[in-house]
Amino acid sequence: MILVNIALLGRIFLLGYEKIVVKKLSNGVRSESSAFLYFFIAAVSLIPTLVFVSDTIHLKLFIPLIISSIVYGVAYLFYIKALSSGEASLIAPLYNLSLLFLLLLTTIFLGEKLSLAKMGGILLLLYGASLLGEGENLIVSMKNLTQNKASLYMVIASFFIASGRVIDGYAVGGVNPLIYAFGINLGISMFFLIYILSAKSMKKTIALFKERPKIAILSGTINSYSYLLLVFAFTHIDVSIAEPASMLSTVVTVILAHFIFGENIGKRLIPAIIMVCGVWLLFL
Repeated sequence: MILVNIALLGRIFLLGYEKIVVKKLSNGVRSESSAFLYFFIAAVSLIPTLVFVSDTIHLKLFIPLIISSIVYGVAYLFYIKALSSGEASLIAPLYNLSLLFLLLLTTIFLGEKLSLAKMGGILLLLYGASLLGEGENLIVSMKNLTQNKASLYMVIASFFIASGRVIDGYAVGGVNPLIYAFGINLGISMFFLIYILSAKSMKKTIALFKERPKIAILSGTINSYSYLLLVFAFTHIDVSIAEPASMLSTVVTVILAHFIFGENIGKRLIPAIIMVCGVWLLFL
């Protein structure tokens, strides 16, 4: 159980630090270039783990992998745009909305029940998000938030991430998580490669890697191995504990943003904590 707790803590820290690293990688450059490096390096870093997998990939997995890769590709295009154009301490807590969208999608399409606890979680998430707008009342705060482009980018990203999770739920049954993780990262990187080639920005992507090789490698490696830590935690504890616990990473991001970027987090730490509490209620 000690190893499980260590894995979960590692997952929380890596996810929190990931947003900082992605912001450094994508700052001032094209979002698709940094996104391609982020996922391609993640796929490459997972190759050594495939040595320990004896399962084969079924052809029926390719269609959901392609669909999921496109959905996640759109999601992370907005995700990286959000982090590159806004303050991490403001944007990171909005990532929690992906679980709100996930709940709504599973309720609508999978018929899952909406309990009082889940309704309370939704209200806390919305209330926490509104506080990030820093207005004199709830309506003004929400208006301020919707007028911030970076915030809107993260909300859009959260919706597509939730949509991808629903697709994963259909596709991942009976599939080795390592194979699926490798396939998803490779698929998303191919999505961005096609995007880059069509935009004729491959030279800029190569230049970005040459300019920021350490950050690029670090971002991709964090992406892949934070997921592996989550998979390990899933083998010993319930998803209802592991997934909400992972959202504590937003608090880590807010704190790191203060020390690394010098962001003023005085009015953002409490909303982040409120949103994390809302996530916990969604899983009760």
